[in-house]
Amino acid sequence: MTAPASTHPGALRVDTAADGPAGPAGPAGPAGPSLMDLVQTATRDLSLLVHKEVELAKAEAALAAKGVAKGAAGFIVAAVFGLAGGIMLMFTLAETLNEFFPRPLAFLLTALIFLLLAGLAALVGRKGLKGIRKPERTMVTVKDDIAWAKHPTVAPTVTSRAPTGR
Repeated sequence: MTAPASTHPGALRVDTAADGPAGPAGPAGPAGPSLMDLVQTATRDLSLLVHKEVELAKAEAALAAKGVAKGAAGFIVAAVFGLAGGIMLMFTLAETLNEFFPRPLAFLLTALIFLLLAGLAALVGRKGLKGIRKPERTMVTVKDDIAWAKHPTVAPTVTSRAPTGR
């Protein structure tokens, strides 16, 4: 009795006692697939695996992109409503100041207050940008990697110790 035939062209056939010790081909025939057949099967299966992994990566990237697009749209809508709310806040402040000052002066004071807030925000942003440093440790390790790739048997001359940026 033999194992059921597989539909996979590269599948191995399992010999049982009914086939005899030498298999169905008899004593002179090969006992199993040749090395060439095994290599071809492995190559085909590996190629299929890589192809499927690429398809999976594309599908996951597309799904992630949709999520990012939805998130970005939410932030844009929030920015529009925030801008409208800020404008209404300016008018409210100007109308409130109108109770104590003439109308043109109330609107001028409101504009000056918001310009002052914008200037403070710009200073905070500028200070944050000045704090950005080059990725020195990464640059050193990349130089080490390049040196090793050029001469893998020679130790790199660039030291991997860079300032930690603390």
